[in-house]
Amino acid sequence: MLICFFNIFMTSVGFSLPEKIPQRKVHHEASLMLRKAKEMVTAGNFSEAEIFFAKARLYSPQIQRPYWLDQPLNIAPANPIPDERKSLLEAIKAASQYLDLFKGKLEALLKKTPSDREVRNYLLQFALKKKDAQGINRHKSALKMAPEPQEGSFWKIVFSFLLFVLIAWQVKNLFVEIKELRKNGL
Repeated sequence: MLICFFNIFMTSVGFSLPEKIPQRKVHHEASLMLRKAKEMVTAGNFSEAEIFFAKARLYSPQIQRPYWLDQPLNIAPANPIPDERKSLLEAIKAASQYLDLFKGKLEALLKKTPSDREVRNYLLQFALKKKDAQGINRHKSALKMAPEPQEGSFWKIVFSFLLFVLIAWQVKNLFVEIKELRKNGL
């Protein structure tokens, strides 16, 4: 009801709501966002895919959730050059302390086969070593791992609990004082 009065007031003053977006444009934007979400899933970036799907739902709420957002991407693990992959992974295992030397080759290999869990695990190790939060989240979301809690979350919980106790204590004291004032007739 308040919205109706607000709308009437705004139109009487001279404001009007923006023109309705044509359905054709809405459908185009929604399909564009879905296409980008599919590209993100193919690239293994599931968190970005969720964001693009949410944007598509903003344009067209009746869009159903695609199956490829809930299921891990089943790209055949057929490697175009299996010897290159095998030799690269053996070299990494032999010299795991020099993982940063292999990062470029691992990224190229991951672009060829985004569902390769072993390559993604090595890239996750590299991101953890470099403390790259974006890389960590990207690879963990692709591996369907839970993200680690952020630093300081323990202290946030403790502070929130103490704040709650302090507020509850003050509310209790307020009710005690009100009760005493009523008892004394003030």
